[in-house]
Parts: sequence; structure tokens; C-alpha cells
Amino acid sequence: LNKVVDSIRVKNIIKNSLSMNKIFYTKYFFSSLFMAIFALTIPVFSNLFYDKLVPSASISSLFGVAIIVAVFIVFEFILRTSKDIYQSITARQDDVDIDIAFLEAVLYSKKKNGRSMSSAFVLWNEFQKIKPVLLNSIF
Repeated sequence: LNKVVDSIRVKNIIKNSLSMNKIFYTKYFFSSLFMAIFALTIPVFSNLFYDKLVPSASISSLFGVAIIVAVFIVFEFILRTSKDIYQSITARQDDVDIDIAFLEAVLYSKKKNGRSMSSAFVLWNEFQKIKPVLLNSIF
């Protein structure tokens, strides 16, 4: 019983989720990191544009910097899309794992305590109602 109860604790849910989806969370972290770095391109571009390029009237430098900024914006869009994909993959896997762990705990507790199947169904429905709140607060 302790093994089943431990499997549905929040600490163990997070630990199991991180260990099973290590690759996806690593990709998610690096895409978020590069997105934060690429998000700085617009302020740097506007600062460079108004402080250096406009007063010196250097048209060729303006086009060079604008092309670099456009490339960074495209990469940021690609990273944002990949981050959403990684997040949906890990969320789907975590959702299934949490459902399985909770259902095992409910069924094991039903066998142990002799509860009826209707009480297990009520517990399952209540868990499905609070699961989005639980997952959004954890991940």
C-alpha cells in the first residue's frame, strides 16, 4: 500500500516525470533559454538603430543589422513552436502516468478496504476535476 500511495504524491510525480522525460525537458529548457536570448534582439536593434545607424546615415550597416534581426526573429519563432511541441508531448505523457498511478491507488484501496465500485468511480471523477489544477500548479 505504501508503494502505491507514494506513487501519487506530488514529490514523486515530479521526480518520475523529470526522470522519464529528461530529453524533452532538456530540449524545453534550452529552447526557452535561447528564446530569452533572442527576445533581446528587438531592444538591441532599436537601440543600435536610433543611437548609431540613423545619426551616421550608414545604409549598408542598417540592411546588415536588419537581416540579422530578421534571422533571429525566424529562429525565435521556430524555437517557440518546438517549445510548444515539447510541452505538449511531456504533458500528455505526464497526464497518462498520473492517471495510471491514481487509478492503481484507487483500485488497490478498493480491494483493501472493500469499497464498492461506485465509490471508486466517484473518486476517479473527482480526481479528473482537480487534475488540471494540480498539473498547472506543478509544471
